[in-house]
Amino acid sequence: MYGRVNPRQIQPRHAWEKVKEVVGKLLREYRIKGDDIAAVSVTSAQEAWVAVGEKFEPLHPLVNIRVNPFEAKDIELPLGYSAEELFRINGRGNRSLSGIHNLLWFKQAEPSLFARTYKWLNLPEFIQARMAGEVAVDAAGASYYGALDITRRVWSDSLLAAYGVKKELFPEVIAPGQAVGKMTRRAAAELGLAEGTPVVVASSGPNCAALSCCLEECGCLNLVTENELLFTTLPANRAFEINPADGYTLEPHLNGIDYLCIGTLPFAIPAVLWVVENFFPHLAERPIDEIYASLQAGLETIPAGSDGLVFLPHLIGSGTPKADASSRGAIVGLRPKHSKWHVYRAVLEGISYEIRSNLLAISKATGRQCPEINAFGWGTENRVALQIKADVTGVPFSTGLALGGPACGAAHLAGRSLGYTETRDLFCAVHGRNRAVYSPDKERKVKYNLEYTRLYSDLYRNLHPIFTKLS
Repeated sequence: MYGRVNPRQIQPRHAWEKVKEVVGKLLREYRIKGDDIAAVSVTSAQEAWVAVGEKFEPLHPLVNIRVNPFEAKDIELPLGYSAEELFRINGRGNRSLSGIHNLLWFKQAEPSLFARTYKWLNLPEFIQARMAGEVAVDAAGASYYGALDITRRVWSDSLLAAYGVKKELFPEVIAPGQAVGKMTRRAAAELGLAEGTPVVVASSGPNCAALSCCLEECGCLNLVTENELLFTTLPANRAFEINPADGYTLEPHLNGIDYLCIGTLPFAIPAVLWVVENFFPHLAERPIDEIYASLQAGLETIPAGSDGLVFLPHLIGSGTPKADASSRGAIVGLRPKHSKWHVYRAVLEGISYEIRSNLLAISKATGRQCPEINAFGWGTENRVALQIKADVTGVPFSTGLALGGPACGAAHLAGRSLGYTETRDLFCAVHGRNRAVYSPDKERKVKYNLEYTRLYSDLYRNLHPIFTKLS
């Protein structure tokens, strides 16, 4: 995996080994036999790219040159296209590095390996190919390659020609919930499943999460992973009203008509980890969910507003709705009385203020208010952070026992391929019974509203001239 920040190589076989480990663990823990699995599908909330040969053998370590998704100066526009024209075709514009940018890097860096490349695949499609010896992708997953015409749901011949890339390098685009092939004997033996088990095309991580959480009921979804994502559904007649310069991306919705509008907060986890590494180093090597759990009690000792400490969390640039890779992090209002716990709470409050800014932009684009936000991902185990988000935004946040939103959506699509159309409704019913709702506290909501309107909403704008001088 490549990038300017913490470059390291990860072999695709390691991803396959992790799949084997997780499948084996699930079979053992739930005492399920491999023959009991009726179908499998694959999705991911992350992007990593694999060059493979004709037998789907990987030719190179995983490639991911994405560091900051809004560093437009690093993204060359295809010849003859403006940024806005590109956005109207692929839903990503020049604000988000995609599979085709990774491919162009690979072509330049490894010309001999590029000449041997049979397919260029995102990680879910690579895992799918290892399972079935066949590969395909749905339109939402294909949008991450950066060369899809998202209105027609097909590869854009004009974009591919402008980039100088052959369509044959990419997988076929088919509808989600269709079987692409069957589990091979070798893959079945490695995974402990039955040979011939259908391998089903799922969808992108956000689309699968939206499917499993009943997005149409909650309005918005907060997917707490490496980059916090916030997204909602946009109808086809309003999808392209959003400003591409703000950094939002569009991808086709599973229903084949509408779109998902996705906002990204790439600084969220780096900001939290910065606090941990500098103020709680004894926790730095522990998994992020354990870090959150260990720090919750201390957070509750600090009042809302962190005693006047404000944190702009743009450690690696801003996110939506003001896409600016040159923005910086900032601590404002620091006094001797402030402790490491104040800093940590201020970081979580800063992230929540950014979510509020996104909600305002999304409400403007959709013409509707968000009644509730459903949260998925390992960050949802941090109940204090969820309560802060609810208090800052003034919108309830809910979460259930099932944290793997994308995986649940992929399972629904696998079930749909077998004719089990009721699995999603059953999941939503169970999720509804077991969910925890973090409703805004009235007093804290008033306090945060005052802080946001009086201070935070102008913080980035006021500091921008300084950031420009530092760049």
